Order: sequence, then structure tokens, then C-alpha cells
Amino acid sequence: MRKTKGSNKIGKSAVFLFLFLCYGVNLFSQYSINDEESVMTKKELESLQKAIDYQLEFYNKAFPDGMMDRSSVNMHIFSNYVNYLIYQKEHGVNAIKAMGFYSPIKKEAVVCKDKNEKHFLKTCYHELSHFFIQNYMDMPPVWLNEGLATYFESIKISKSMKPERNIYLTARVKTMIELKDIDLKDFISWDHQKFYHISFTQDSYGYALAYCMTSLLMQHETTMIAVINNIYKGKSSYEALDNSYEGGFAVFEKDFMRIFK
Repeated sequence: MRKTKGSNKIGKSAVFLFLFLCYGVNLFSQYSINDEESVMTKKELESLQKAIDYQLEFYNKAFPDGMMDRSSVNMHIFSNYVNYLIYQKEHGVNAIKAMGFYSPIKKEAVVCKDKNEKHFLKTCYHELSHFFIQNYMDMPPVWLNEGLATYFESIKISKSMKPERNIYLTARVKTMIELKDIDLKDFISWDHQKFYHISFTQDSYGYALAYCMTSLLMQHETTMIAVINNIYKGKSSYEALDNSYEGGFAVFEKDFMRIFK
């Protein structure tokens, strides 16, 4: 049958719609992202998926014996702040000031977009890191857990996919060094309660130190992976750094003070 111009346009539109729907189904079949109210834009979703792949590649190197794939990712997005707080309470999480958290009960990263539009994607990237590492280690050292999450939250979606430098936290550590207000050996032994209490009362103290430690270790990714592997196998943070960093913990500490001074 001879096609008219009109029927040709309709045919092309139908093909485009079919391909678009297939594309969408393919994307969501790879990741478990619960966005019930569709608050994420297409651009945000694409950025999030690239960040997932970037972190997934790193964590699969760090934990090669238990590699995860895209379908392992579990994230819940909230569009309503009140509902988000209720969900927090249901999961026994006390993080009212935070716009995201990791739920060990459901093994999912949870993020609220309401009242958090400006930092929404950064929060997603941050909680994704918690999701990955806590799927492998129930209780990773808090400096490592928050250091990696804060490092990965600054991912710049580009071809290189390298995290941008957190100027504020870096400057915070510079001030701490000038004031001689750092004891790294003591810091890496802090528990969660001490870390969060001091961080929230002393201008992100713990987050700044953990971020800069992670940034230094990630200059040579194999070193960071070695530290993680040592801790995973039961070594203390001090032992892991002493075993993995060239020259041991003492050199790591000297390099830290020199680089961030």
C-alpha cells in the first residue's frame, strides 16, 4: 500500500514512542529506584544512574568477592518531608537534621527532595555510598563510612566522573592544622556517637577530617582499596592504614599535615 506523508509521520511517531518506552523500561529494570511521585527529572535520573555506575565500579573493586550489579541498588525518594520523617521513625533512624539516611532494616538509601532541591543529588550520591559499603560491612569505621560518602557526594557528572574538591571542608582542616587541633590516631578510633556529636557541635569537624583523609587515600585508589580490604578482614583502622599506606601510618599522618596545611 502506498504511504501518504501523514501516515509516514504517524509511523515515525509510533516508532519513536516505542523506542522511548523501551528505553525507560530498560533504565528502571537496571536499578531499584522508588520514586513513587515522579519527583525526579529525567536529567536528575540520568545523573543519578551515572553516579551509581561510578560508585558501583569502585566498590566492586574494593569487595571483589561479593560483587553487586545495578539491580542490587535500592533507593527510596521522598517528595514530602513529613512522610520522610515518618519513614525515618519507622526504621528506627534518628537523623532529623539529615535529608537522607541508610536503612539497615530494608538495606536501602533513603533521600528526601522536599526542602532539599539544591543539594538533592549530592544527598543521593552520599547515601548511595553508605548503601554500598554497609551492604558489605555492617559496622564500618565511621571515619571511613562518612569519608567515602562525603567524597563521592561531590561527583561531577562528566566523562572523567571525578569528584570535585570540597573547598569548605578542606579549608576547615587547614584551620584545624593551624590550631594544632588534630590527632588522627585518636580520630580514627571514634565511635558513631562521638563523631556525630562533635561534627554537629564543632562545624563539621569529623566530616572534614574524614573527607580529607579519604581524598588523600583516593589519590592512589589501590591504597584506599587496600585500607578497606584490611578493615573488612578484621584489622583496626590504625593497622589498615599502617599496612596499606607506603611508609605506614606515621608517613600518612605527615603527608596529611603537609598536604592540607
